[in-house]
Amino acid sequence: MALQHLEFSYEGTPGATIPMEWFHSGVVGSGDMEVLLTRKEQQGKVTVKVCTPVRGFDQVWDKVLARFVQESGCGDLELEINDNNATPFIVSLRLRVFWRPTPDSGPTGWWTRGALQSFLAPRTA
Repeated sequence: MALQHLEFSYEGTPGATIPMEWFHSGVVGSGDMEVLLTRKEQQGKVTVKVCTPVRGFDQVWDKVLARFVQESGCGDLELEINDNNATPFIVSLRLRVFWRPTPDSGPTGWWTRGALQSFLAPRTA
């Protein structure tokens, strides 16, 4: 099945970006979706590229992503999403996990590098 590439752009909040240059979550080859977030100066805009084998959800993607940008208040950010058949709703949930305020969250609400590394570290039994 051929992959579909969708591109979106939203007005975000200038300077409300991630504290590190880039962040990666998930591994497509493992059967999981993948999101790459990159800090990028673009007058507050948030640009999103979605790679998906599922067709016919362009408007749903647009609405879900626009809502995430609006509610999160993020900006100056580029997202690349390889959904591996995850629905737009599931992708939205994954993005919100990394936006929620925590005791270690930075001034924009994004987790700090240390908090992200701790959250993603392998758990021992």
